[in-house]
Amino acid sequence: MSRSLKKGGKELLSVVLLFALFFLRFTYYGLKYYPQLDDYLHYSVYTTEKITADFLTTRPLASILDVYLWGNFWGNMIVAILILSILYTVAIYLLMCVFRQYFSCGWMFLLIAALLPMGFEGLYWISAASRIIVGLFFASVAAFLLQCFYESKKWYCAVPFVLMQLISFFFYEQVLLLSVALSLVQSVLNFKKLRWYTLTGLASLLNMAIYFIVISFLGSTARAQLANPFTAAYWTEKLPSLFRQFYECFVGANFFTLGKGFLRGMQITFRDGAWLYLIGIFALCALLFFLQYRSGEGKFARRNPETSLQKYKPLVGLILLLAPLAVFFAVSYNWFSLRNAVPSFIGLALLGEWLLETFFQDFRHKKGITAAIVTLFAFICCFASVSELHDYHITNRNDRKIVQDLSAALQAEPEGENVGVLHLEASYLESWNYEFHEHLTGCGSSAWALSNAIESITGSKLPCTVTPLAVHPPYYTPENRDAKDLESFDKLYLYEIKTGAVTPVTYKVNENGGYEVYFEDGRLVFTIWNGPDGCGYVRW
Repeated sequence: MSRSLKKGGKELLSVVLLFALFFLRFTYYGLKYYPQLDDYLHYSVYTTEKITADFLTTRPLASILDVYLWGNFWGNMIVAILILSILYTVAIYLLMCVFRQYFSCGWMFLLIAALLPMGFEGLYWISAASRIIVGLFFASVAAFLLQCFYESKKWYCAVPFVLMQLISFFFYEQVLLLSVALSLVQSVLNFKKLRWYTLTGLASLLNMAIYFIVISFLGSTARAQLANPFTAAYWTEKLPSLFRQFYECFVGANFFTLGKGFLRGMQITFRDGAWLYLIGIFALCALLFFLQYRSGEGKFARRNPETSLQKYKPLVGLILLLAPLAVFFAVSYNWFSLRNAVPSFIGLALLGEWLLETFFQDFRHKKGITAAIVTLFAFICCFASVSELHDYHITNRNDRKIVQDLSAALQAEPEGENVGVLHLEASYLESWNYEFHEHLTGCGSSAWALSNAIESITGSKLPCTVTPLAVHPPYYTPENRDAKDLESFDKLYLYEIKTGAVTPVTYKVNENGGYEVYFEDGRLVFTIWNGPDGCGYVRW
């Protein structure tokens, strides 16, 4: 009894420590959350009266929670972050418990899955986290219940497994693939021992069929349109683009958010004099070192010797890494963002832990070495996350300034007028860890983002339609030239974020087919020169 209590106490302490490491990264600036892009729409502008026809497409349960749960925390969204942090901590801990039945799994797995700064977009940004984390939570509960069924053979574990898994599908389509792959892996690993009982795992295929039937009735979005692999473009354009994005995300973004992110994070911390945060991280890492060192004989985690299938660990890791990516090969949507990497963290964590175990297997002092590596990794990730949070903070601050400046200048514009605002950029960050797609872009990135930010922050809409016209070179490309055609706007303004000035400007088409932009007093602001490649190049 005392041994069980002691074991349970250590497990509870480990879970609390994991949660503290995960959540503390989001509180560097205190108990605050910094909304960005879709946040303004999902949790502020959206109400039950404004639900559109496509509200329930693809991710219906996530959309329902947007309005009926998460939106209630607007103005105090750190509470939502707290709830999501608890759910994610529980999720990866349950998955660790499942994996422990087959092979070693412990702190390194937990830390890679929880703390990689590359995952900040998917784990902190609520518009993504409310889908990914909640989906992963239900998927992890499902995996745990399936494992309980395989150990107990009790039907009251199998039935809720099916239900929990089906629920997870309606939050994020990548979670669907991860959960199905995990169920099948569990079934295969148990087949030799349990035989026909493992057919229970095939219920995941039935769940997948139910999901697609329901979604077909609800309608689908453009992202759900299937790609055609029997076209030349699929092989010459789609696949090379996808593989390039995978590389940029898993290699480029991972390297820079860790390396450059850590250096920037330390610089920010010492510049701000955030000694309390520094002490807190040191204390948590010291406790982590102690727990890892005491875990026994230098192993990264315990495993059940009776059911150990250690040799399959890298294969399982690879399957769970690749499974969530498969959806991008099937749909025509060809945009892979940093948040899309998070469902693959489970497989990545297994592979990372296996590599470290393999490398240090024959070291004499592996017990201390592994404890030091685990602790150092956590330390680096925590401070790299500071730089990510800093950029969210600055982006949100810029959003609020942009909204205030434009609202004051354009409130008197005629109803329905189409206004273009030149030099309103997607991001005003002077430095960031890694620039990738929409990661850390502000309300100046699009007309819809700007309108939602204005309505959310000011509480009302502008009478006119405002379109940001970034002049970050090139001003236009052949693909978006029509959208940035100055002749399509009723009025043009030039925006300067440093001064907050919103100045009327005019233009004329030059002999090159580009534009010359002038202040109303006739002074030339800049020229847009039409290049031979069809792009518009800005000359100030």
